[in-house]
Amino acid sequence: MSDIQFDCPHCGATLAVDDEAAGTEFECPECGATLLLPATRPDVTNQSRGRAKPAIIAVVVFALVLSAGYIFVTKNRSASERAATQTFQDDLRSATQLILEESAHCINVCEEVAAEWNRYMEHTSDGAAIVSLEDRLAKKLKKHSDALASFKSRIDVGVADLSTPPQAMQKAHAAFTELYTLYVKIHQNASAPSGSYETYTSTLSDMRRELQSILDAQE
Repeated sequence: MSDIQFDCPHCGATLAVDDEAAGTEFECPECGATLLLPATRPDVTNQSRGRAKPAIIAVVVFALVLSAGYIFVTKNRSASERAATQTFQDDLRSATQLILEESAHCINVCEEVAAEWNRYMEHTSDGAAIVSLEDRLAKKLKKHSDALASFKSRIDVGVADLSTPPQAMQKAHAAFTELYTLYVKIHQNASAPSGSYETYTSTLSDMRRELQSILDAQE
């Protein structure tokens, strides 16, 4: 009788078993794995080749699992990013429309203020009391004050919500910020007119021109 020598495919331990046990199951004394004993003496060259195959297969399977996981995560992340960008774009569009509409309203209020200011100058002599002008302008603005304040608060909340744009919306957000800056200026002149009549009407003309250019670009 002679021994059959072979390597455990699980732990690599070299084992020797009586050849009478060939073809039967055997428990590896090193790792405890159940093995089927070869019926004949294995070729030594094929042993090393056989050990390499499970290792190669394991590496390939592991790489495929990692690749599949990466593709899954990337696709989900891309889908999530697209959804976030679309939501931001929709919110930005709504906020832009609101600012444009309220800016136009503020321009109309400024024009009413300028017209009332002009009437005051036409019916008073030089050096007339400023308080009288302030009272007349305050009366003119009274019917607009609540709406002006309400829209300003609503717009400010919307701007705060849009303070962190996704990468794809950086340029659009920059243009939106410029529009908001113009709106704040127009709102200030509508709700709290100050300076001289000439300065006020000149500023009004500039703001009207800026707003119109933006409206034209929207079409």
